[in-house]
Amino acid sequence: MGGDRDVVRRAADRDYVADMNALIERILKQDNPDGLVVGVAASSLFHHLQDDDPELLEGWLRAVALPVLSQTISRRISSHRATANRRVLSRAFGEAALSGDADLLAAFRQMHPVNEQGLRKAACDMTGREHEFVAGTYERTGRTMLMVAEFHRQVGRKAGNKPLREVMDAAQYGRLLQSIIKPGKRSIAA
Repeated sequence: MGGDRDVVRRAADRDYVADMNALIERILKQDNPDGLVVGVAASSLFHHLQDDDPELLEGWLRAVALPVLSQTISRRISSHRATANRRVLSRAFGEAALSGDADLLAAFRQMHPVNEQGLRKAACDMTGREHEFVAGTYERTGRTMLMVAEFHRQVGRKAGNKPLREVMDAAQYGRLLQSIIKPGKRSIAA
């Protein structure tokens, strides 16, 4: 029992996290951090602390145990959820394949651009973030198409019963349409 009180008393006098951070910084300044092999450095530091400063090692481990355990449990829960989701998706795909429903299979395997660089993936392989990217693309395209539809409504009103070429020339039409499709971009005719 007395030993535990001594550890608690020493813990009050020493900031184990700050001491460990300072020791790690010293190691990083001595070694080339770009060439440092993390596992080797950690093993070396661990063995050094076991031999030369077991109090720092134990105090630091106690100080970081709760956040490390919380992160570990959180990652494990996420991993379990991801595994369960993959199983559900695989089962849905398998059921569609067994049912012979070509429409379901085609939608599940349809390719979509999932980033700005144009990387394409099948819907069944996309992450939530990638589905969000696709949704944003469709929203932007949809808004543009609605503006183009309104543009044609207005042009139709202006033309009335006449052919459009009697109401405006190609340059005017092109500038107006370009201003909707690519706002901010000036056409050559402008």
